[in-house]
Amino acid sequence: MELTASESIPHQKEKRKVFLGGTVLVISLFFLWALTANLLPILIPHLKKACQLTVLESSLIDSAYWIAYFVIAIPAGLVMKRFGYKKAIITGLLLAAIGAFLFYPAAESRSFVFFLFALFVLASGMTFLETSANPFMTILGDPATASGRLNFAQAFNGLGAFIASMFLSKLIIGKELKTGAELDLLSPEALDHYYSILFHKLKFPYLLIGGILVMVALLFMLTKFAADHTGRKNGPGKKISFTAQPQLLTGIITQFFYVGAQVCVSSFFILYATSVSGMTEYEATNYLGLLLLSFMLGRYLGTFIMKYVAAAKLLWIYALISLALMLFIVLAGGKASLWAFISLEFFMSIMYPTIFALAIKDLGEETPIGSSYMVMAIIGGAVFPPILGYLSDLTGSIRIAYIVPLICFIPVAYFGWQQRRKLKLNPITLVVLLLLISSGTLHAQRSEPKPYGAVPTKAQLKWHDTELYALVCFGLNTYTDKEWGYGDVSPSLFNPSDFDPSQITAVLKEAGFKGLLLVAKHHDGFCLWPTKTTPYSVAASPWMNGKGDVVKSFELASRKEGLRFGLYNSPWDRNSAAYGSPAYIKIYQDQLKELHRNYGPLFISWYDGANGGDGYYGGAKETRQINRAEYYRWKETWAMVKKLQPDAVIFSDIGPDVRWVGNEKGFAAETSWATFTPKGEKEGEEAAPGASRYEEAPGGNRNGRYWIPAECDVPLRSGWYYHAAQDNSVKSPYELFDIYFKSVGRGAALDLGIAPDKRGMLHENDVAALKGFGKLLKETFSVNLLEKAEIQASNTRGRKKIFSPQHLIDGDKNTYWSTDDTVRTPEFTIKLKEPTTFNIIRLKEYIALGQRIESFAVDIWKNEEWQELTQGSSIGSQRLIRLPYFVSTDKIRVRILSSPVCPVLTEFAVFAEPQAALSAITMTKTGILPLATKGWTIPIAPGESNKLPFLLDGKPTIWEGPFGKEKLSRNAIVMDMGKIQEISGLLFTPVSETFGKGIPKGYKLDISMDGQHWTEVGSGEFGNIYANPVQQQISLLEKRKTRFIRFTVTRLCDDGELMRIAEIAAY
Repeated sequence: MELTASESIPHQKEKRKVFLGGTVLVISLFFLWALTANLLPILIPHLKKACQLTVLESSLIDSAYWIAYFVIAIPAGLVMKRFGYKKAIITGLLLAAIGAFLFYPAAESRSFVFFLFALFVLASGMTFLETSANPFMTILGDPATASGRLNFAQAFNGLGAFIASMFLSKLIIGKELKTGAELDLLSPEALDHYYSILFHKLKFPYLLIGGILVMVALLFMLTKFAADHTGRKNGPGKKISFTAQPQLLTGIITQFFYVGAQVCVSSFFILYATSVSGMTEYEATNYLGLLLLSFMLGRYLGTFIMKYVAAAKLLWIYALISLALMLFIVLAGGKASLWAFISLEFFMSIMYPTIFALAIKDLGEETPIGSSYMVMAIIGGAVFPPILGYLSDLTGSIRIAYIVPLICFIPVAYFGWQQRRKLKLNPITLVVLLLLISSGTLHAQRSEPKPYGAVPTKAQLKWHDTELYALVCFGLNTYTDKEWGYGDVSPSLFNPSDFDPSQITAVLKEAGFKGLLLVAKHHDGFCLWPTKTTPYSVAASPWMNGKGDVVKSFELASRKEGLRFGLYNSPWDRNSAAYGSPAYIKIYQDQLKELHRNYGPLFISWYDGANGGDGYYGGAKETRQINRAEYYRWKETWAMVKKLQPDAVIFSDIGPDVRWVGNEKGFAAETSWATFTPKGEKEGEEAAPGASRYEEAPGGNRNGRYWIPAECDVPLRSGWYYHAAQDNSVKSPYELFDIYFKSVGRGAALDLGIAPDKRGMLHENDVAALKGFGKLLKETFSVNLLEKAEIQASNTRGRKKIFSPQHLIDGDKNTYWSTDDTVRTPEFTIKLKEPTTFNIIRLKEYIALGQRIESFAVDIWKNEEWQELTQGSSIGSQRLIRLPYFVSTDKIRVRILSSPVCPVLTEFAVFAEPQAALSAITMTKTGILPLATKGWTIPIAPGESNKLPFLLDGKPTIWEGPFGKEKLSRNAIVMDMGKIQEISGLLFTPVSETFGKGIPKGYKLDISMDGQHWTEVGSGEFGNIYANPVQQQISLLEKRKTRFIRFTVTRLCDDGELMRIAEIAAY
């Protein structure tokens, strides 16, 4: 007759010896399964690099492990029921050892599928251990202390996790680990050797684990246990009856919800912490360490408390406390809520083993199967996190989404209460009760306003947060002094002498930029990465002997500085012989696949509208036109991009996620809507990049069909690429500051073009401008002058604290003030403790619910009365108002003048910019001082003579005249300087407000001493003037003396019959 935990043993001394030894062995199992499970976070990135996997493929490592728990739990229970705990445990240990040993041949074969199989076998063995060890611990001693023993044993999970992360991980990840940039420099032989090292480093840790598992299995074989529930040995037992054992079914349901709560609480903690407190992810990991420590302490202390407090009662008390803490986490936010998390982990620590022990209590012979069901309940950890994530996306608030684990703690409290009072309630009651409470809690928690119109996606919300990023233009154009390369330049020209992307990213970080967008390929077709699609790339250049990768270098430098990374791959390729044919689309899509698979997570995938025209085209040197709406198969191409990079927004003239603002001056319209309906150039035509109605882009459309906010792009210099002649034409910090208000300050994002020079670095003037701009931003926006103010509103939605106007100054982007649905023109008043001086006002709508407010006014209290300070229209993600003077007051009032639905504002702030005088700009935009035009005349020009002075008045006034398509000589403008002078070139200023209509694109320049005999000194085209109508510089090869200058327009940007010019000057 076998001994059980409840039977007496005549020789008490022998009993104690066997009992303690067996208990220690069983406790070691809790350590072992935590050890292997916590190696997964190390294994995933290691195999991702060694097997060259995508992120999706590497996620299968987790899947292979945890699916085994769900699949093997019942078979493990049947084995345990038939043969007993001891034999089931030995089976699990040996099975897990086989899985660990399989890592050796998997590493030899370098097969990812083999690794997945080895993991599945290893996890299958661990499932046997977890299924067996939990119930086994409950019968190795006094039944009254079963929960306490199980809690004590579970505490060794933490020790296993610590050993895995601190010691075993070092055996896998060593000092020889190389970055992506370093790998790019390796020869194929060296790269293969490196990968072999990565695979080899997996062998010893798992051989060690396998050996330990075999040793423990042998110890189990040699150890006698005072209790080993063998089930069928003593005759047939009763099958589990959920009616007769309601605590089991209720326990399974409870464990399902608890595991879901535990995974939600920990998995999304860093996202919560960074969202509500403004701390970095690195800082948040410090709090995560405190969570683990609190959990471990809770386990040990809980075991001690259970000696004096019944397990069910303690579970009930801890669950109620957890509910209170979760409610605080959902409602409060801020750093205080992080300490609530730490406290929550302490009280959660006893729940899993306590629920387990209470649920399988008194099952007798059916304990093994009951234990299997309890282990299967772990699937809750896979069910609830996606629900939390969905709710976060839906509401735009991770804090509010934490209502999911809050609800999950309700059945835990119910189970503890039920077991404490020994109530025999049907488990269906629990499900019904949970649904009722969940529904009521959700309704009471957030009866939020309904979304209005189109709303942003998760990717768009992240893009709005980015605000400011740089477009890096670097390539062959840098070395040819061109804006648009023809596609015929040899790759041998690309050879930066001192390429330093870290210098560039460090400057951007200091300047307050949050992202970097790299031009991976411009219209000339030269690829800055070693692509397999064309030989026209850095691989054919002398730089780094053809082994370099500019894209990878910028990606790594960006991530080092914490900048988000994006890519632009021009659809137009003036080098490719296939351009214009269907074959090129395959090439282009393959290039996009390379870029979107191999360069990490991207925040933006960028496409412009320049496509089709003259080019080299593999030597054809011809003009090729394409159907812009159909040729690139944009729907198919963008669907592919979205699949590869779901978190990246797609930018183009028409979106679909972010639209071009319609100019390259960096300005959005004064009233700028994030909603937009793209329209074709002609009524009924499909809109496409390069073929849409740009005139609607600056302001968008009120109630547009889609959420497609604007990006404002503008180069730091006159052009996008580096030209030495523009070293003195860099925009000043004050100019950039002004552009910031007219872009970011109007709900758009600012994409500033920067141009590394021929060295591969930013020029000193560019660095100074960017740093000066960053200093202005920091000095202006570092302190919200209303942080400690009091706010009162004329109405608060439902009179609920969650919609309080105090949220306008709490610094949390996920909280907001709103009103009842019927209140659409409310106001709020801010009282300051003392008069405050400011000149900048900032408002932000909670755009997850749409762009709602149409107009508002801001008043200040002055001379014992309210005085209107300013009015504004659209707000959206952000609205900045920069007053031309400073004001001082102790009370501010904001009135919503017009809104079709109740307003939803997340922030109101005021700031004071540095009181620095703006320098007067006396030179031209290119930094060149033009010749004085006094005494000049224009004897010949098309059009009305009374408009001719506009060309020489030094102002952006408009001259227009007829354009002769057939006879270009009729398009000549002749200028008489009145005397012979020496010139170096011509400055031409286009009209910037016509959206390309009438803007000259091609030109010819002649000079003459007498106005009769002419010498051609230049001809060409203004490369990007349609999109960027800024002053153009035509430089002569050498200085020339002349009296007459003839400027002939040979081509317009459009197909019109009028040409328009703002200004012409010589220098």
